[in-house]
Amino acid sequence: MIKGQLLSGFEIVSIEDLPEMKATGIFARHLVTGLEVYHVLNDDEENLFAYAFMTPPEDSTGVAHILEHSVLCGSKNYPLKDPFMVLAKQSVKTFLNAMTFPDKTVYPASSMVRKDYFNLMSVYGDAVFFPLLEPWVFKQEGHRFEFNEKGEVSIQGIVFNEMRGNYSSFDSVAGDWSLRSLLSGTAYEHDSGGDPADIPALTYEQFRDFHARYYHPVNCKVFLSGNIPIEDQLELLQNQFLSHFSSAPKPEIIDSVTPMTEPISLEVPAPAGETKDLSKVTLMLNWLLSDSTDTIALMEANLISQILLGHDGAPLSRALLDSEFGEDLSPTMGLETEIRHMCFTAGLRGASRDKTDAFESLVFKTIRDLVENGIPPQDLETAIRSIDFSNREIRRSSAPFSLILMRRALRGWIHGFGPSHTLRYVPAFDEVKQRIASNPRHIEDLMRKWFLENSHRTLVTVYPDAYYEKKLDDQLASRVRLFEAKLTSERKEVFLSEQKEFFENQKKEDKKADLDLIPHLRLADLPVLPDAIKTDIQMSGAVPILLHEQPTNGIAYVDIAIPVDLLNVSEYPLLPFFTSILVSMGLPDMEWPEVSAVSARLTGGFGSMLFSSSAVPGTILPAPLTQDCAGRDFLMLRMKMLEELVDETLPFVFRFLHEADFSDTKRLTDLLFEYRNDLDSSLAPAGNQYAVSRAASCTGRSKTVDEIWNGISQIKYVREISSLIKNVQEREKLVLRLNAIRKTLLSSGMIINVTGTESILTSVMKTLSPLTAPFIAPSNVKERLTPSSLYSLVSDNNSSAAELITASLQVGFAAAVLPSSSYGTDEQPVETVFAHWLASGLLWEKIRTTGGAYGAFSYPDSLENIFILATYRDPSPLKSINVFKESLEIAAQTFIEPDLLEKIITGCYSREVQPRSPSDKGFTAFIRLLYGITDESRHKKIAQILSVTPLAMQQTASRLLSNWSSVRVAVLAGKKMTEEESLVDFSGKVSINAI
Repeated sequence: MIKGQLLSGFEIVSIEDLPEMKATGIFARHLVTGLEVYHVLNDDEENLFAYAFMTPPEDSTGVAHILEHSVLCGSKNYPLKDPFMVLAKQSVKTFLNAMTFPDKTVYPASSMVRKDYFNLMSVYGDAVFFPLLEPWVFKQEGHRFEFNEKGEVSIQGIVFNEMRGNYSSFDSVAGDWSLRSLLSGTAYEHDSGGDPADIPALTYEQFRDFHARYYHPVNCKVFLSGNIPIEDQLELLQNQFLSHFSSAPKPEIIDSVTPMTEPISLEVPAPAGETKDLSKVTLMLNWLLSDSTDTIALMEANLISQILLGHDGAPLSRALLDSEFGEDLSPTMGLETEIRHMCFTAGLRGASRDKTDAFESLVFKTIRDLVENGIPPQDLETAIRSIDFSNREIRRSSAPFSLILMRRALRGWIHGFGPSHTLRYVPAFDEVKQRIASNPRHIEDLMRKWFLENSHRTLVTVYPDAYYEKKLDDQLASRVRLFEAKLTSERKEVFLSEQKEFFENQKKEDKKADLDLIPHLRLADLPVLPDAIKTDIQMSGAVPILLHEQPTNGIAYVDIAIPVDLLNVSEYPLLPFFTSILVSMGLPDMEWPEVSAVSARLTGGFGSMLFSSSAVPGTILPAPLTQDCAGRDFLMLRMKMLEELVDETLPFVFRFLHEADFSDTKRLTDLLFEYRNDLDSSLAPAGNQYAVSRAASCTGRSKTVDEIWNGISQIKYVREISSLIKNVQEREKLVLRLNAIRKTLLSSGMIINVTGTESILTSVMKTLSPLTAPFIAPSNVKERLTPSSLYSLVSDNNSSAAELITASLQVGFAAAVLPSSSYGTDEQPVETVFAHWLASGLLWEKIRTTGGAYGAFSYPDSLENIFILATYRDPSPLKSINVFKESLEIAAQTFIEPDLLEKIITGCYSREVQPRSPSDKGFTAFIRLLYGITDESRHKKIAQILSVTPLAMQQTASRLLSNWSSVRVAVLAGKKMTEEESLVDFSGKVSINAI
């Protein structure tokens, strides 16, 4: 392939080497329509495509967001109600989604199977270029007025309800205003997701017009990554889509913001949530920096952000934390680079209003001191090393690494620059380092320009408004009254007829002939399971070491696991806080700021977590591990470091186990308030997890532990100890309790997991030898805490079959938990397939499509012998409990045709072949070993999944339905919802508690 070559109506604009990505970048432009394609051609079998469109909003009606949902609801060649869900049900995708950003909308998907990949590309392309966009889709996905059974009118819609959930979060609203305050007069002053107060103003005509304006190929950028030749992909784009288009003018590029001549201050209300002290505010000082399309400036800004805020010991972080002006740093702190204009925010959460001026002065003083006195060389070195580490690491958790590359490329691409202009971080950062070498004060000069001399800044005070939700309700009620005022009896009759037609449309089943239009794989086309992850077990003294040789690009990954289930029952609720602060305190010879700086210099990440799960019955661990290692509750310290720093890093890390200084009560108090604030702010975005945890809390030991550590019980416990911490005696008691926990853990045993190259494994083993000498392998498993003793810790412990938990939320979350089969039984693989079918079929249609919730889920937790059903951002969560049961009843009467079942099995199988990064492979193998999930059992499960029959699916539905008498239910919702709705088909005892 050469520059200037013509292929399928495209011209090859450029071909460039991308050595840091071990790839070649190929840029092509369609001659007729102007559509542009950029392919990062590499050896990766996980191929990804993304259709991306610049979609700048002109208001906050959420038109771009509603359109993102709607184009996936039927298109010219796939006239189904929901082709997206059909794909999700039957594709072996490794990623499938659509995303609305403040200035663009992106439709990415990936697969490791060529045929499946092109199926996805075909359906997604038809969706974005030829959507049906029928009126009923706009009403379903966007907004509509709706009469209920009582004749009352409300506003409904999936995006509308999703954004009501988003506007229930104080921190989310604060984050929006850190940017909107700086970008007045641009597209970014609007909410592209939609403000619930404004969404009902969007008309169907405006919705259609937005698609016509922005979804022409001239405004489309197609990003590709992987090993499938670009020739084949260009041919598909030309034949299936572009041949149907003529040329069109390009939409105007998003304008730059007009520079402010003077800084401004403003106050913004946000939902009070569970906040009791309405005098506490979030303070944010925000600056507009350079354009993010300038990659060198972007890397300079990243470096400055790392210097100022990269860790708790960084100058600005330390100054704010030491100031006592607020309780903790704002979650919106740092650098925003996703939009055209880079913005930087310094912020405090839980601050006093009267500290606003002092806060601003402190931020300026801290930056001025660095500019005038110079950045300490070690701080600069730490920041540079952190960015180099990030550029080197291969990351994949729930999505392909190529998504990161896609976002980098689009950063400049949608604003008129070439696709590689903002893609390549390594050369850009090398240039930054050269500038620093040529001018040692280069960064200080930039800080002076961007912060001290920059009048384009805002000081925003976000305050909790106890009436925030009521004001929104009043605005929406006003729209409802206006609607009702226009309804004559004749108009109402017509409207009700149209509403009936709308509901019938939603319930209408797709024709089999239309469903068959969506291409899919046969079982014979499915890829083989990934190879087993090799694990070598050695001993370092008495401590077992699990070693995984993986190509980690010079990075060592080490996990230290310590059993915690020998602690007293009263210590279990305190463990999450202990875990969060264990690696965040000072050491006897170093205060926390210095410790934080050393940690940032030595590691690419250092944290801790708790892990609890039941083990597979009959688990037998390989020698030299003993059964005392299996199925325990663990505290895990997780770290990553460059190979050349192993000798220095591991001894430093082990010091935290022995010497973390809990006696620094100021630091301890700050961390406790930060921990409490993070928990409080997690209710709105993670309400489904809290509902599931609550419903499952009495079903088994590990689920009880999960509720104590991660559920509403933890929120209440932390609020309680936070209210006492100002008392000197209580602080001293807390220090004693933390030290007592540590003492027990130091004698409870240890397992270490290491992932890296052969040389890394050798180096780590050598360094660990003296460090592990004081430790033993896990022991005394028979003395672990019992389920009954742990359940006594569940907040508001009661015998109710259903619990309604009220909170300051604008939407709700529902969860139901049923007894089910255990791992290794013949029934369990069927439940896996059944859950996939239920979630992507009946629940999706009844709870999301018809009910207006943002999400509905079902999945078995086979290690805990339970089957879980849940909803997310649900306008009618109590009704959803009834829908769960109705769906099981329907499923028990439904015979799934073999051809459809084959598609469902295919989609279910995709979860088993998800790619993992080298570091993830090592940790996954570690967890599987500890809890008895062998390669043999996984292969057996897959074989059983592939042979599931229609009769087995019906039997599974009947079995789960018969367990409904043992169901446990939890609903987390606003008080108004629990007052207006009821569990109409629920005979168990119901309790109501507030959080």
